[in-house]
Amino acid sequence: MDSLSTLQPGPKVDGKIRVRVSRCWRHVSRSGELMGVSFIVVDHHASRMHGWIRTALTDRFEHQFVEGRVIDIQNFVVRPYRELESNICFRSDKHMMLTGITAIVPVEEVVPNFPMHVFFCNPLNLIQDHGDQERYLIDVVGTVRSAQNLKRYIDKNGTEQSFVRFILANNDDTTVSVTLWNNLANSFMAQTEGFEAYPITVLISSCKVLMHRDLQPTTLTNWRIRVRVSRKWCNTFGGSTKTGVNLIFVDASDSRMHAWISSRVAQFFENKFAEGEVVHIYNFRVRSYRPYVTERCFWNDKYIYITTNTQVVEVQSPCITIPEHVFDSVPLFSLSGFVNRTLHFTDLIGIIHMERPLRHYVDIYNIPQALIKFKVADRRYWCCTIYGNTVTIICDNN
Repeated sequence: MDSLSTLQPGPKVDGKIRVRVSRCWRHVSRSGELMGVSFIVVDHHASRMHGWIRTALTDRFEHQFVEGRVIDIQNFVVRPYRELESNICFRSDKHMMLTGITAIVPVEEVVPNFPMHVFFCNPLNLIQDHGDQERYLIDVVGTVRSAQNLKRYIDKNGTEQSFVRFILANNDDTTVSVTLWNNLANSFMAQTEGFEAYPITVLISSCKVLMHRDLQPTTLTNWRIRVRVSRKWCNTFGGSTKTGVNLIFVDASDSRMHAWISSRVAQFFENKFAEGEVVHIYNFRVRSYRPYVTERCFWNDKYIYITTNTQVVEVQSPCITIPEHVFDSVPLFSLSGFVNRTLHFTDLIGIIHMERPLRHYVDIYNIPQALIKFKVADRRYWCCTIYGNTVTIICDNN
């Protein structure tokens, strides 16, 4: 029998390996179309390898890859990963591909001392060493602290998504934030149900490290970020003259930032940003707000400025780790502390009461406008008026 660690790229027509199926999962497109099946196998030398079943062969081979089963695989191909391939399951330079002549034979006999899983865990205090690359994923282990409840929402495609966040810590109190999505989130909640209190030790295999580094004001343009467009709206003067385009970006670290496209370059960039889409942005500037700039979207002292050298590239992968929106809501009972503050806006959450009908009117520039008034309730009522892209709030003590 060959060992996974000694396999070299090329066809293995006469080769045979005995492995245990560690994991197996499907790759499905946004439209629900099956793209192929991935699997992780391990051998008795505690080596592991990622493998791939292309769509045309899934009906023939997928049912053989039962997690925990020991199988013999013959007549397969070992291929190096392509140079631009990213998010490889673990650090490796090659993977296995099944072909039309591959043969898989289940091993019925009991095989002693054959591992089910193989992991190479990285210390939490060293995972930042892997944060600047997108080539491979890593394994980590730690104790769970302060887990949140499972959250669900409907994405822009009408699909229900779920996630859970918690803090993972090691013995020296190094902590990292972890987000599990969909099946992983549901599995985590099911397996931890019934535990009265944390900590619970968990091991996470093939996870992606996302490092958040604050963007500082600079005239340099060699930044690169991956963000989701949370909101987009135009600035106008005199009711019709466009002065620019505003954007709100959010990233995988749950950070957000306001961005500005001036009217001079809006025609080149406005259509490159669509709400909900994820993009890579290269060659932009980070500027400090000038002291007299008020009514900022939220509390921040800097913003992103799109230049003529900026490049915007749409990201085709789902990027489910990047939320659609990020808010920092203020309790309604504390809003009085923000009265007459004009430097920045704030976020709030509450229950709508006493909604009034939509009203239409013509402004001083002879432009048709619409507004709606309603009350938002928490421990007290606040009267809200929405018109254009602006919300005004007035305390109502009644």
